Amino acid sequence: MRRLIYLLMLLPFLASAEQRTVQQYGVSDTVEFELYASDGTLSIAEVDGGAEVTIVCDGDGGTTATNDFVDEGFAYSLVLTDAELECAHTTLNVAATLNHVIIIETCGSPNAQHMQCAGGQYRSGDTGPAGTYSTTQFILAAAETYADDVLIGDALAIVEDTGIGQIACITDNVLTGDVVTHTTIDTAGASGSEYIIIPDFCVPLNVLAGIVQTNLIQVEGADATDTIGASVWGLDATSEQTTGTFGQAIGDPLANTETIYDAVVLDAAGINVAADIIAVKAETALIVADTGTDGVELSAAAVNLVWDEIVEVGPPTITARCMMQIAGAYMGGEWTQAGAVITYQDSGGNGAVIVGTIQSPGFDTITITCP
Repeated sequence: MRRLIYLLMLLPFLASAEQRTVQQYGVSDTVEFELYASDGTLSIAEVDGGAEVTIVCDGDGGTTATNDFVDEGFAYSLVLTDAELECAHTTLNVAATLNHVIIIETCGSPNAQHMQCAGGQYRSGDTGPAGTYSTTQFILAAAETYADDVLIGDALAIVEDTGIGQIACITDNVLTGDVVTHTTIDTAGASGSEYIIIPDFCVPLNVLAGIVQTNLIQVEGADATDTIGASVWGLDATSEQTTGTFGQAIGDPLANTETIYDAVVLDAAGINVAADIIAVKAETALIVADTGTDGVELSAAAVNLVWDEIVEVGPPTITARCMMQIAGAYMGGEWTQAGAVITYQDSGGNGAVIVGTIQSPGFDTITITCP
């Protein structure tokens, strides 16, 4: 019975062992752990051949760890990179004689499992070396080996010497030369300025909703509203083309997708709206050229086309001009009678317009002539 109880106590070790730890979000660190033999005793003969450690970040499919674990003699250690700790919940699966599982919960960032680390945390701190400083640039110590862009969203705080008391959001960092670019401060740091880097200090307050992503920090001597406005209107829309966003609506002049830019500049009838406006102005110029100060001027040929329009299909065929002549002759022209024939001449007496033969009770025949 005692042996059975002992075996039952060993069952958890026969499959795998597990440990839990809390690490700072996005900051490279070393994890130490022990590996066990199948009988539950410590194993000192495990070797990482390059694929023994799998890292699962927030439930993704898992990737092989960047570094191999190392035998420290009394235990094993594994160096995790900044990127490998940019997860709220990380699971390390170590393949060994007895598989080992390390569960890591991160802290110190709105993106971490825990917003704050116990006792408060900052990413690193040191003293600025000799170099070129400005109100938007700071030089980190040579020991700070942060890969390009890793510090974006962190804050740089000068805590001693030149520039003390200022804090700025990091907008870029370059490993070569350890150069950090940040939002504008009043007084540039200098060689000897002591600083700390606060992780994710400049991430949005609304990170839980995942909507607003802007720097909401009041920099000494600068209004945050101005900073945000400049960031929004100065943003290159080329890389902000997610469907339904403001950037996509404004358009990408390089990609030229169906956007406001496309519709206004490229896709409108007549090649584009700008070309249409030019064409309208050209047509307007022609109208102005044909129009005097007294209104629209029509040529004699245009007037004749109006008067020569056929208003009565013959016989006889009568135009608008002829119709006016008939009315004028009948109402105001001269008429003569010679026997049974009555003739109506135009008002000037220059030609017969209506010639009729009288028979009781009226005209028997009528001839219309348009001079």
